[in-house]
Amino acid sequence: MATYKSKHTGQKVDSAVDKAHITGPSDPTSSTVGVLGQRYFNTVTLDVFECIGASADEYEWRKQASGIEIINNLNETTPGKVLDASQGKILKDSINTKLDKTATPNRNLLHNWDFRNPVNQRAQANYTSQGYTIDRWSMSADGTGSLEVIAGQGIRLKKISGTYAVIAMRIEPSEWNQLIGKTLTISLEIGGIIHTAQIAPVTPEEGYRGSGFSPTVSNLSVGYMTFPQYGQIQIVLEGAGTIQTGIISRAKFELGTVSTLANDPPADFGEQLTLCMRYYERSAYLNSWIGARQTVALRADWLLGFYFVVPKRIAPTVTLYSRQGNANKVSNISDGTEVGTNVYVTGSTALGTSVTVDSGAGFVAGQGYDFGYEASADL
Repeated sequence: MATYKSKHTGQKVDSAVDKAHITGPSDPTSSTVGVLGQRYFNTVTLDVFECIGASADEYEWRKQASGIEIINNLNETTPGKVLDASQGKILKDSINTKLDKTATPNRNLLHNWDFRNPVNQRAQANYTSQGYTIDRWSMSADGTGSLEVIAGQGIRLKKISGTYAVIAMRIEPSEWNQLIGKTLTISLEIGGIIHTAQIAPVTPEEGYRGSGFSPTVSNLSVGYMTFPQYGQIQIVLEGAGTIQTGIISRAKFELGTVSTLANDPPADFGEQLTLCMRYYERSAYLNSWIGARQTVALRADWLLGFYFVVPKRIAPTVTLYSRQGNANKVSNISDGTEVGTNVYVTGSTALGTSVTVDSGAGFVAGQGYDFGYEASADL
């Protein structure tokens, strides 16, 4: 039979003797003598206490829950026992830590968000003019700014003059209206650190509403604007003098109050390209005949139409280019000579074009022509 060292006598005694239950009309106190494992029964409240501790010389009386034995050891496997408060908190914190690391990422409401390998059909490394830059993202400023694309790393926004420079992504009304009244979180990864800001709640009223990041990013904030035609998420750089951001490698806009960007795998480039081409499509090697579209003249002023690689959200604006890169012209397949005085597309739909016209009637029926093109359905 097991023995216990008595706190009272300091001697080894038979457990059946020294562990006998103690009873009394009140709760045990710090002066109530006991041994580890011993129980105390309050005959008035019917509460049960157990003598517990790190050793026989360091013990306390711990109240049990409704007669169920309370334990303070996460390794206990005996059924029917409950953790005390301190051990329960340890378990809770441990679970939350694991959930933080394995949380299922929310859907990213941004397109072309992985700036380490962005869709960049316009093919520039440094955008200095206001307007669209990498696919789906536009740049604007009240002075001058630039957006630099750093291969394999990300993008850098610079304000050169004026008071601010902005990069923004516009979201169609059909999607934006579903976000009205909801709390959203936007995250940027800069230099390996994820910075977050909350937008709560999205409102239908026009006007800019912004927020700073946590951890703070000097001169940088984020916000949104609601317009009848679209909603817009924008990253704003403002301050005195010429300033720039660090390299922004990723961005995320998602429902809820918690950022899950850290759990996202790299973006699927093919998937992002398809999403982006619904808004803007640029034929491969725009200024070269390689990969250009080819078609045949039906008569002196008409060419056959063609289909887009990806259907557009609406009928786009289409511009044709010759091999030499000149707009509103095409090239003779045979010798590459430039043809046309004002070649333009008619009958464009979201799927493609029906016919191409040359107002100067410079085609030869049955002759083949090639060209590059841009089809823009950007917001």
